[in-house]
Amino acid sequence: MANAEAHEPGRAELIKEIADILYWADDFTYSSALWAFLWLSDMSCLEKLKRRLAQDRIINEFCNLTIDVILPWLGKEKTQLSGATTHYGSAVSTPTEPGSRKRRKISGDTRQTAETKFPKDELRVSEQRKLSYVTGAVSSRRLRTGSVLENSHIYPDSMGPLEKRQAFWERLELFWPKEKVDQWRRILDTPEGTGSLVNTLTMNTLAHKAWGEALFALKHVKTSAREDKIHLQFYWLKPQKDIPTSLTKDDFLKRPCLPSDECSGEDLLNFHNVKTLQPIRSGDVITMGSYFPSVKPLPSKELIELQWYLHRIVALSAAATEDELKPPEEYYYESDTSDSLYEYS
Repeated sequence: MANAEAHEPGRAELIKEIADILYWADDFTYSSALWAFLWLSDMSCLEKLKRRLAQDRIINEFCNLTIDVILPWLGKEKTQLSGATTHYGSAVSTPTEPGSRKRRKISGDTRQTAETKFPKDELRVSEQRKLSYVTGAVSSRRLRTGSVLENSHIYPDSMGPLEKRQAFWERLELFWPKEKVDQWRRILDTPEGTGSLVNTLTMNTLAHKAWGEALFALKHVKTSAREDKIHLQFYWLKPQKDIPTSLTKDDFLKRPCLPSDECSGEDLLNFHNVKTLQPIRSGDVITMGSYFPSVKPLPSKELIELQWYLHRIVALSAAATEDELKPPEEYYYESDTSDSLYEYS
């Protein structure tokens, strides 16, 4: 189930208590990013947030979740504007319609096609990749290949050194226990940093691109006792851009819906099992293995867990992400609420 946390006993009641504090004025609205974090966060942290809100009535860090967490996770910065739109069915990128004259001036030369987005060094086979041994890899039938492989990092390489993302980790501590967040950091705090094998998955170019845009997520199922096999459950994610960027209290109380039976992704993006040629559906389990786990370790289950949380949050707050990338002058517009994207209690 892709949104199991949202169905935990007591969560809906706890979020209602938090909403009662946040929405003390009728005209208040809050971001879909905050909504997504609260519905997928740790229950013990929700209790702490409720107690803190009861005293302070507002938590300033709530205002920067998209800027401090979601955009860096996607390898974007607030100053960027929306660039190319990738049509995954054809694996070709085409530019979006031109914006206003003002927007073109701000964006400058940032618009680019998928071909220019991939730096040449991304396509080189690194020494570390030679150590990787992965079975059951995701492949795209359209490309008829897994021959062009990419190192796909779980914690994105674009995030840079850990110390430069202090705000990122501090925001996570609002929603997950500090011990868990510290564990995520410790795994990455090595000489290899984000390039370590425990932070690496090998994918073909199309899957690598989709991974970077959080168009699918992997949920850890189990790791073998010898740590030579890891089982991951695959889920398609479709950016829910029709959810308003600013939610009223009624919207805030609606349980997020993440379908668990999708057979394809955004724009009919699809992958196939390289052995059976059957399409990969949400809920399918992918097994990765290593003959020598002490030398060639498999991806860290803890980092897979971090990705599992954040990829789903990215999908649920897609509209907020796009809105954050716009210049402030273009911020104000009305969005319609699509009830089909919510799940009612």
